[in-house]
Amino acid sequence: MDTLVVVNGEQCWQEHFPGYQAHYCRLQSSKWLYYEDKLWVSDQSGTKRIDGVLWRVGAIRPHPNHRAVLELIRLAQVPCVNPASTLLRGFDRLSMLNEMRAAGLPVIPFSAVVGEQTLDKIEPEIPSVIKIGNYHAGYGKARIANSEQWQDIKV
Repeated sequence: MDTLVVVNGEQCWQEHFPGYQAHYCRLQSSKWLYYEDKLWVSDQSGTKRIDGVLWRVGAIRPHPNHRAVLELIRLAQVPCVNPASTLLRGFDRLSMLNEMRAAGLPVIPFSAVVGEQTLDKIEPEIPSVIKIGNYHAGYGKARIANSEQWQDIKV
């Protein structure tokens, strides 16, 4: 039976993929091997050859292996939901915005800063939303309703 590796996902996927044996692993504690055109994953439960991947890592601050594992999935040409190439293109907020612009899709006006004390250089329209960090997970967002709140955020 083919093995579907569910990366950082819920333990309920077996019933949705009856032709596969679901193997659940955590990106943070697994080891990956591409050898002789095959992809393998090892963790505390053993080593499995991978026939398909369900990537449930989500848009979080990536683990150091995040990009490398996605590139191995692409290299091995293992089917992945969503495709590894798509996940790599949308790796973080800024890369996703660049991909959207390259595709000719509309992007709302925004500012981006990198580095300490850089927020002092901009004055957003108020009300506004600020996002701290570059990952999509929905964390680090705040609505700024007035200039006092903006001053508090900048500090």
